[in-house]
Amino acid sequence: MREAPDGFADADRAVSTAIGYVLTLTISAMLVSGLLFAGGQYVDDEREQVTRGELATLAEQLAASLADADRMAASGDADAIRVAAELPTRVAGNTYLVAVSNEATPSGQPNRTVVTLTSSGLDVSASVTFPTTRDAAPGELSGGPLVVVVRDADGDGKGELVTTTEPLSPDSTASLDGDGAAFATFEGGYTASAHRDARTEPNRARDTI
Repeated sequence: MREAPDGFADADRAVSTAIGYVLTLTISAMLVSGLLFAGGQYVDDEREQVTRGELATLAEQLAASLADADRMAASGDADAIRVAAELPTRVAGNTYLVAVSNEATPSGQPNRTVVTLTSSGLDVSASVTFPTTRDAAPGELSGGPLVVVVRDADGDGKGELVTTTEPLSPDSTASLDGDGAAFATFEGGYTASAHRDARTEPNRARDTI
């Protein structure tokens, strides 16, 4: 059997080298793409986790404001109560929706109010469910500074916990105390921001209502 001419051998080696080079580039590209995809997925997961955590914190904050208004309404002039929740307008760079509703409960059982915050940019939400003596007026609002008032929202003659975008105190200027809480009185009423020490708030409520 005769050996292949040197020209053919050189051509075979050139083809093999080219194929090896192409395969190396292809494998490298696949590895880089996989790493980029995994890295992007990790960033997305981290962003969702951060967003969910922030939404949960804000939901707890609004729930605390609703619970405060509910508690104060039981011991004072419900019509004069305004409790603010100083929520930001964005979470992780995205706007979000605030929904307040009532959970269905058996007859004779305490009402349970549900606060749900949902990010507009991500499929992420967080909810808080807690007992209240009064029903909450169901509704949805854009995230941002909110104020809880007590009024007859459905015409049944009973005051509900209503979450609004109204000013905290339209008739007076609230002041900032040492705990970072804004308090103001108007027409004998009581207002408070959500940033406060719950242990001292009942005393303030009794002093101002």
